[in-house]
Amino acid sequence: MRNVKVLVVGSTAVRRSIKRKLELVTEDARVVAEAPNSRAAVMLTRRYAPHLVFLADDLADEDPAVVVESIRRATPGRVEVILVPAHALDGVPEGVPVMPRSQYTQRAMLAAMTRVIARVSA
Repeated sequence: MRNVKVLVVGSTAVRRSIKRKLELVTEDARVVAEAPNSRAAVMLTRRYAPHLVFLADDLADEDPAVVVESIRRATPGRVEVILVPAHALDGVPEGVPVMPRSQYTQRAMLAAMTRVIARVSA
């Protein structure tokens, strides 16, 4: 099916990790664009009108809350924005005191995908 359009925002390593995890939790999504920073994310949101945006919190150029609001204003439809902690992804040094990284990310993605698939399919 691949009905759900996804935008992935973050550093190259973070985007790669999010895409890998997304492939593990669903076949109903396709990444329509990737953005390395918040400015590109807003521009690509206007262009592709994604249903779901995974936004890594490692963006140094702007406050994530401001980016989320800008993304939501940039699309005519309803977009779900999931803020993904960069420390919850692969490639981060061990010893970070958080729940297992891949479990956290996969559960957050699965929950988001379930909500968005239901909305897009309706």
